[in-house]
Amino acid sequence: MKPKKPVQRAIGILIQNTESGDSLEGIFYANDFGDGATEHALDGHFTDTRGETRRFFGRLSGVQFVPVETRGAPVKVARDVALFLAYQWHLGAAKRGAEARAERDARQGVMNLWEARGFKGASEETHLRRRLKAGAEAVHGLSLLRYECATPTPDGLVIAALESVFDMRPGEYMGINGPGWFWRYGMEQAIEGNFTAGATLTKH
Repeated sequence: MKPKKPVQRAIGILIQNTESGDSLEGIFYANDFGDGATEHALDGHFTDTRGETRRFFGRLSGVQFVPVETRGAPVKVARDVALFLAYQWHLGAAKRGAEARAERDARQGVMNLWEARGFKGASEETHLRRRLKAGAEAVHGLSLLRYECATPTPDGLVIAALESVFDMRPGEYMGINGPGWFWRYGMEQAIEGNFTAGATLTKH
């Protein structure tokens, strides 16, 4: 029997000390092979109240994932939004210079990422452009928040939401509380839902 390709599950975790107010918040990922397993390896990052991010590896026990719906348009929309947000992330990381060059570099970055992860839908630039257009239409009118992690390997996220959902205080705090789209580096599909997260910013 041919091995089944896993579905990547994103799990938000918040650990908070009610007395001190200190907290650890993160997004962790587990591979769901659709075999009814209740033990899963976790991989992700924790960010503390000072904004310091650390890598985390662990296990999730006693949880059985519900099968993902694979029919119809929602999955395609989630994929197209993921491609568009991934493009925006790479565009922010592209070298400064001519805009057209940065856009080419960003598209190539998306295709390289999709190829490295074994994802479908971005092997040719003509197909990628079409899906980027569809993803842009799906998040039309939303503001984008791009975050790049200071790690040896590329990592970060992009959130698309209404401007009113963001709480941005330069040099002090940034957060989100409300509906939107979430994509983190390495995800094949973006997640649509209600998100609550925040980080205290420090001046150096």
